[in-house]
Amino acid sequence: MRSLFDLGQTMRDGVRLSADVYLPEAEDAVPAILMRTPYDNTRADYVALARFFTTVGYAVVLQDCRGRGDSDGIFVPWLSDFDDGYDAVEWVAAQQWCNGQVGMLGGSYLAWAQWAALTQRPPHLVTMVTSGSPGRWLRDWPFRWGAFWAEDYVEWVNRCSGRSYQPATIIDWSVVHHQRVPREMDAVLGRPMPHWQEVLDHPTMDAFWERHVITGYETFDLPVLHITGWFDACAPGELHHFREMVTKSPAAERQTLLLGAWDHGGACGTGKAVAGEFDLGPDATIDIRQVWLDWFDTWLRTGAKPSQDWPRVRYYAMGANRWSDADAWPPSASTRQSLYLSNTDARLLPTPPSESVEVRYAYDPNDPTPALDGLTADPLPEWAPRSTTFLEGRPDTVVYTSDPFTEALEIVGPVHLILYASSDAPDTDFAALLSDVAPMGTATLLSHGILRASFRESLSNPTPLARDKIHELTIELADIAHVVLPGHRLRLLVLSSLFPYYHPNPNTGDLYGDETENRRVVANQIVWSGEVHPSRLEFLVKPS
Repeated sequence: MRSLFDLGQTMRDGVRLSADVYLPEAEDAVPAILMRTPYDNTRADYVALARFFTTVGYAVVLQDCRGRGDSDGIFVPWLSDFDDGYDAVEWVAAQQWCNGQVGMLGGSYLAWAQWAALTQRPPHLVTMVTSGSPGRWLRDWPFRWGAFWAEDYVEWVNRCSGRSYQPATIIDWSVVHHQRVPREMDAVLGRPMPHWQEVLDHPTMDAFWERHVITGYETFDLPVLHITGWFDACAPGELHHFREMVTKSPAAERQTLLLGAWDHGGACGTGKAVAGEFDLGPDATIDIRQVWLDWFDTWLRTGAKPSQDWPRVRYYAMGANRWSDADAWPPSASTRQSLYLSNTDARLLPTPPSESVEVRYAYDPNDPTPALDGLTADPLPEWAPRSTTFLEGRPDTVVYTSDPFTEALEIVGPVHLILYASSDAPDTDFAALLSDVAPMGTATLLSHGILRASFRESLSNPTPLARDKIHELTIELADIAHVVLPGHRLRLLVLSSLFPYYHPNPNTGDLYGDETENRRVVANQIVWSGEVHPSRLEFLVKPS
């Protein structure tokens, strides 16, 4: 491997960005793989990946994003990557060691950088491998339907503050857990963060966020490998890009979606099965670098022989622990099924109960319902198939359980909770956790979702709840592929907080910039069930 360190790429506005270039030993012009990162292009895992690709005949370019690492300029999160991405691709294609064929690779922010570049349609960008990319702004990141990923996003903003990578492991997160006023969270971390304050200034879909929206899919004529996982918090964004491409792109038939039993890190970099309560089997972990190589061999190297074919969708079904191919996501043959909430007996039923019954609980933002069984001073862990049993005795959680299934049921695709609910607060959150219950009684998380109720009709114009009026709310849970085995049950938890993943709603109607330490009130919530108010869980099932 030959290396060229800290090469200067001059962008159209004269700003110099740094790139490290790794080349095969042979001096022929070869296809190039570009990775653009705000996380330091000298990271050991990036360098190891460069070595992997150069040994099989690719050039690899690791570029620091504007204002990060050794690159000049000012880092403007998300927005710096549109023009810079185009210029970087075309710079790479023009180098004597590149044959003009450029692919892009990376997960998380590195995936976003690819989509941003693609909007400018660089002519030498041939293909992309994108994993766990944000994309549905305010519907998944950094707000999910109005609920703010406060701890996660402040950690990310801190990580990208200044020029050097700021590791989360140096922070005492127990202090952050107890800071409930978002405006003060950057001060708790010890540094002013202008972008953090800017995001708090824009908690609704306005012109600030519209600048981030990816458009132009109907002009994106190139093959893309989309990768995400069932416990990847950025899965909704990656699925959004895939659906837009197969619906609008001239390259619709050249899209592949790979869905695994992964968290964000597994989907974006390791291919390692998510740790947790499920036995996912030996096939859940894959050699993801080989997958990337096969994709680039397919589209960047004429005459290469990849080790696998490319279906439209390949997914890992938990429970059965098997990989399956499908013609679409969700599979086109899947059918809709509902389980109805019964407040009479705390069950999930195949038909709505005839009697209209209410169940009440109080949600206190000073004692927010946890999504974790215990907090530590460590960084917030990723979502995982963890036990949810610890929540079932809390008075601020309502529990519903199905009868044991007599036959295997394969759930594939999006999951929604249609909830008829009311509150005495002008605004509050409603959330859901879906679990698989084994015959011995252990309940393991499959999927979660949350809605800030004032955002129920619009992300741009949140509207207060009418006091004690029954509202029909749609809560989007994460997509899954899971086989509920015979003897197992499904369990749904309805609650009003998933702390500390989402900032606890103060129940006052204040948006994030207005909340103060003293403005929090208890919300008295009512969940309704019955034929008149058919609260229900909706999902898709693959035919047996």
